[in-house]
Amino acid sequence: MDPHSVSRVSEDRLLVTNLNTQWGDCSEATEVFLDAERGEATILKSWTADNCPVVYYLGNSERLDSGNTLVSWSSAGQLDELDPEGNAVLRATLPTGGYFGYVQPVSSLY
Repeated sequence: MDPHSVSRVSEDRLLVTNLNTQWGDCSEATEVFLDAERGEATILKSWTADNCPVVYYLGNSERLDSGNTLVSWSSAGQLDELDPEGNAVLRATLPTGGYFGYVQPVSSLY
């Protein structure tokens, strides 16, 4: 893993934005289970976009109340809302050279 950002999903789960740039793989959002008693972490799920974005800087993942995951593929200029199976239900892209920073869901812009 080449983790970049981490958010807590529940008491024993984290959502990690894994850039994977050291290995040339697609960047991904990874859900990790933490077993405090054993001192172990286990990967439960990993999602990437169908177009295999590679994120070199920034990027983050947030779990939405709906159970979907909002992923900023920052330097790839792509923002996806992924359902629990990893399918994009919403996608926003920027022209070449544009990128998203860190994203955070809000209930209203007003």
